[in-house]
Amino acid sequence: MLNINAPPTFATRWLAPRLSDFRSQYPFIDLSITTDRIQTLKSARQHDCLVFFDQAPWRDLACQMLMQEHHIMACSPSLWHGNQPPKLVKATLLHILDGDKRLPVWEQWDLHFGLSGVDTQGGLHFSTLDQAINASIAGAGILVVDQTMIIQELQSGLLKRFDDRELMGPQAYWFAEITQNSQQKELVTTFRTWLMKQLSLSDTRAFELDELSLSPD
Repeated sequence: MLNINAPPTFATRWLAPRLSDFRSQYPFIDLSITTDRIQTLKSARQHDCLVFFDQAPWRDLACQMLMQEHHIMACSPSLWHGNQPPKLVKATLLHILDGDKRLPVWEQWDLHFGLSGVDTQGGLHFSTLDQAINASIAGAGILVVDQTMIIQELQSGLLKRFDDRELMGPQAYWFAEITQNSQQKELVTTFRTWLMKQLSLSDTRAFELDELSLSPD
């Protein structure tokens, strides 16, 4: 059994849809995947490996960056008026909480692009990105979101890219090996190798989606 901890949205939207591939390749490796909030090295030692979301690697761990946030604006097509996206000054903005703080993704977007007359603090706040994505699909508002987490929704038309602007976020997903057990280390290596291959395929899908969404009609 390989014990893995990962952020809730990463586990739900990115990892879970790919686990059938892992299982088909490695049917002898059982996985236990949890989404507990890990804040200390002591609590991390319950697991064989971690995927965590942060601006930098943890100082006391050997970490490998998996992918950095690639932000775009997106919302439900139901909010569009013909070929025109909704006006931001009248729109509901969707926010994600990080513990008791709000991730400043809208402020960073405003700092980089400028959002005249837009209240970047008001709107709806959610404890996970997954909740915010689901609310956006339902037409509750507009989201600045890591494109990697909504590739399927963009391809299916459940969400629509607001425009062609994009911004690399300050945070990234990191991988850390925790276990000191030699047998578990072999399993961690197998999982990490598979994970990196899947990330490469995901990058290709995101690039193809960019090409499709930004090509002229």
